[in-house]
Amino acid sequence: MYDDVSIFDIPHVVSSIGSYLDCRDRASCILVNKTFCDLFKPILWRELVIDQRPSLSMNEDIEPHLKQILTRNCQSTRSLTIRRSNNDGALAFIPTSCNRLKDLTVQLISDDDNSIVALITNNKDLREFSFYAYTHPTCADLEALPDALARSATLTVLRLELRWRPGRGWLKHILQNLPRNLTSVTLQWGQERVGDLKWRFSAQDWPHIYPSLEVADLSFESLTGDEVVLGQFLKRCPALRSFSSPTMAEAQIQPLIPLLGSSNLPNLTSVYLGKFGKTNEIQWRDLVMILKGRIRHFAASFEYPLTNIASMLSRNWSDTLESLRFLWISRIFSRDVQLILTTCSKLKQFDCMWTLADDGSQEDDDKELDMKAWTCSGLEELHLMFADNRRSLTKLKVLTIGWHTKQDFSENSNLDMTLQSGLGHMANLKALKTLDINFLPQVNIGLSEVQWIAENWPALRLISGLRPEPELDHITWLCSKRPKLVIY
Repeated sequence: MYDDVSIFDIPHVVSSIGSYLDCRDRASCILVNKTFCDLFKPILWRELVIDQRPSLSMNEDIEPHLKQILTRNCQSTRSLTIRRSNNDGALAFIPTSCNRLKDLTVQLISDDDNSIVALITNNKDLREFSFYAYTHPTCADLEALPDALARSATLTVLRLELRWRPGRGWLKHILQNLPRNLTSVTLQWGQERVGDLKWRFSAQDWPHIYPSLEVADLSFESLTGDEVVLGQFLKRCPALRSFSSPTMAEAQIQPLIPLLGSSNLPNLTSVYLGKFGKTNEIQWRDLVMILKGRIRHFAASFEYPLTNIASMLSRNWSDTLESLRFLWISRIFSRDVQLILTTCSKLKQFDCMWTLADDGSQEDDDKELDMKAWTCSGLEELHLMFADNRRSLTKLKVLTIGWHTKQDFSENSNLDMTLQSGLGHMANLKALKTLDINFLPQVNIGLSEVQWIAENWPALRLISGLRPEPELDHITWLCSKRPKLVIY
């Protein structure tokens, strides 16, 4: 009995899968061509993914088959995802009887017809709506979308991700008329310029308070005046728990810092900001002190070494921080990583994939720090470019490990996958589900290592970066013993 079926266009697999299926409810199915439609037509699905991108659909006309499946599933399907690349009536095949959706995702590579608004209006119980567009749609439906969303009384999650930048009038309409019951909103748009892009907003442009909004991800690609818009928005979200604006420019961060720590946002515990440049070090210190005592999740990018930053963070956030991500061009020395991992005892996720080798100027205090045990025993997800100080992180579920460049890989830090070197230090990771070793310069594995993995990591479901050549038979043996394990 399978709870999920998510199959792509692999002809030799499609012909043999029918024996595994019966006519009971299934959780999800991906439909990409006529063969799949014929195979899965008798089954009732709670989640349907219709993927008609050219790389999968083989340019087949499957809309009549899709309409049959949707008609049959109109009372059972609660989640519908549509990925289309053509512009000839992209959603017209969806029957009006498909009106019990709670989750709708539309991803379009080019223009759509005028049916998105009708689909939203027809589904009175819609809880989540996601719209992804890669080029600028020319349809009138786009202009009517803000009003259709505002009229939805049940919508709680909204995601709009646009690779083009709409005119400011449309953006203003969206921001002013967000559904009042939203708990999560994602608004992102790209750099293609459409119309006049200078914001001319005032407090009068924001007529509503959003009392239920808890999560806001707003990426405006550093539009002039963003800090004013975001500031007005933050003042109207008293329940906000998570705020993300990763594309903010350096100059736009400073005016938002007092708002993030103000009494208007007493529940804010998660912050994801853009790039901190050298001119922002004072703003960083202000942010650390403002969020002290309540910050639980933080992510940002820094364009200068983080020694002082790591020190301030470990002194002020160590009692509350659960998730920390240094992104993009952030540069941090391994001793600074060690400082964070030995002081932040509540840390569950740590992402620092741009670690630098230490510069050779270690003081005695640094050497003493290297010997300290990591206090974050509850760490569940670790993405790190070095692992000189491997510990028994018994709750770890996701581990990414390696070096940024081969020059960073030294004889003193041999991190291959032999039992003597790499695996032997990770025997206690019984909860590990995902191991990513793509960043290791060499991955040595034999039958003894494969047997060790099968015996010692019972929860493992995915290994990425394993290069077993010429010992492919060992991997075949591992797959036979652990049929649910995915290796690539």
